[in-house]
Amino acid sequence: VGDFIKVAVSDGFLWSEWTTLDMTTSVNTPATLDLINNSQLELNEWTTLSSVFQINDIDGDTVQGIRFEHSDNGTFAKDSTGNILAASTTHEFSSLNDILIGGHSNYAENTIRVQLYDGFEWNNWQEFDLTSGTNVAPEITAIVELDSATIRENTERALSEYISYYDDPND
Repeated sequence: VGDFIKVAVSDGFLWSEWTTLDMTTSVNTPATLDLINNSQLELNEWTTLSSVFQINDIDGDTVQGIRFEHSDNGTFAKDSTGNILAASTTHEFSSLNDILIGGHSNYAENTIRVQLYDGFEWNNWQEFDLTSGTNVAPEITAIVELDSATIRENTERALSEYISYYDDPND
């Protein structure tokens, strides 16, 4: 945005000519958080947000505040001192190194939300989906061929008498 100011100075006796100074003010661009690593977390391992994300601010402003939320009801996130971060609560930090996220013991999906403050304004909340482990579809096996099974009318039978399934890693 372009503006100008007019300035004159005095030595106590005489005034200078008026001088016009062109002033250019810039509009702040909020910082953003970019995924630098894939969104796959290792099982049973903790990592800081700084190893998964990178802060970018095209104005060169230093990020002074971070708001963090997550959706997991377990022990998915903690601060750098080991305190578990409650789900669905906004937590405030000054560095991505202060926030740790952990891979579960088996496959899981978690959503995190992060907001950054660059000293001028908070950016819009950014949402990321992270996963732990790899999900494998369960397998189903017929114990008895259903077309050869006879079930009498008005009789209840458990489906487990006819099929079995296997799910690895039991999720």
